[in-house]
Amino acid sequence: MKEGTLLRAAAVLFGREDRILPDYTQCLLRVARFRGTEKGEFLDNRQYFGHAFDLLGHAERFLLEHMPIASRFEPGSMVRIDEPAFSPLAFREAVANAICHREYTSGGSSIGVAIYDDRMEVTSSGTLHFGITPHSLFEPHESRPWNPLIASVFYRCGIIEIWGQGTLKMAAWAKELGLPRPEILEIPGAVMVRFGRRTPQKTLQSTPQKTLQKAPQKTPDAVLELLRQQPELTSSKMAPLLGKSESAVKRAVRKLRESGRLERVGPDKGGHWKVIE
Repeated sequence: MKEGTLLRAAAVLFGREDRILPDYTQCLLRVARFRGTEKGEFLDNRQYFGHAFDLLGHAERFLLEHMPIASRFEPGSMVRIDEPAFSPLAFREAVANAICHREYTSGGSSIGVAIYDDRMEVTSSGTLHFGITPHSLFEPHESRPWNPLIASVFYRCGIIEIWGQGTLKMAAWAKELGLPRPEILEIPGAVMVRFGRRTPQKTLQSTPQKTLQKAPQKTPDAVLELLRQQPELTSSKMAPLLGKSESAVKRAVRKLRESGRLERVGPDKGGHWKVIE
């Protein structure tokens, strides 16, 4: 608020769904699942108008609805290993970054999520600023949000960090799952983050035997890594992000609390988790 007048950032962050239109048509998320590898036939196509937190939630749910998860068993193990086609954490970071860095001045601007058979793309209206290039985003760099008020609120809510590490974490999360590093592209009128997907054929043909023998990340460690970034998450919300059952996540949380590595701050509703380093 400035001199008693609400700023546009307040509408973007907290505007009621029934009041967003017609004045804030740029508060738009477009999501689509295409058949094949081109923008031809839709399998699913939706549009959402709302404030930033709602749009982030809609994007996450759309990915979980449409993301294939392959399962396999390693020799000598009875434990199923789930392998998502994309990294949910990297995707969430890309959408959060799009909300913080996109262009809002045009009524026709938006954020887009497009899922194809071979890839996923997150686009946001606008360009890269402050001399930043797609290449430099995957090297150490300063945080220069184009919309600092929006970025500040997302940071205070634990959705993003503010030290220019978001794109580096996206690459690290993809690597942990054996996925290609995301690409960042400047296209006419927008910035795009492109995620290559995992395919069963690629996994079988290119994974060496020594990789198959490597133990996967244990559920408790995965829970801690996730809660470091999103301490407000519940077990039910962590389960799809980790590709685990809710009961498995609850067991991991219980073990972490018993071992003193995880602590609950506040009530079950409205509280958050504290990771003990």
